[in-house]
Amino acid sequence: MASTTKTILLTDDMTAILDAYDYARLYRYKWRAVKHGRAYYAKTTVGVGVKQCDLSMHRMVAHTPFGMVCHHKNRNSLDNRLANLTNMTRQDHDMLHRNDTLTVKFSDGPHASPGELLESPKTNFLATKVKNPNF
Repeated sequence: MASTTKTILLTDDMTAILDAYDYARLYRYKWRAVKHGRAYYAKTTVGVGVKQCDLSMHRMVAHTPFGMVCHHKNRNSLDNRLANLTNMTRQDHDMLHRNDTLTVKFSDGPHASPGELLESPKTNFLATKVKNPNF
């Protein structure tokens, strides 16, 4: 049985996950990893000359309309499988994340500040979102 998910190589040795159906229509683009806040997203540039624009893989997969936000349900910004994406308003998305805080769990190595670790995507750690108990 063929795999239903595929990966696309991005810059910085990162990969994006997507459904085989979407892979078939998106693999031909040159994708790069772009940091936005604490997360990396898969983006490509289309167009010619001064008429170029950046497109996000997750928005292409979810067919996100202008004015809406595409949310990654499992908080993995490079998991672009359709089942992991949902379109919502900016207000709903902000409400969903308002109590989130970043918790860093180290698999090995010395402790450091979260900002320090997040600057290096190849650092051996696991970052997870949890509800902030202070709110």
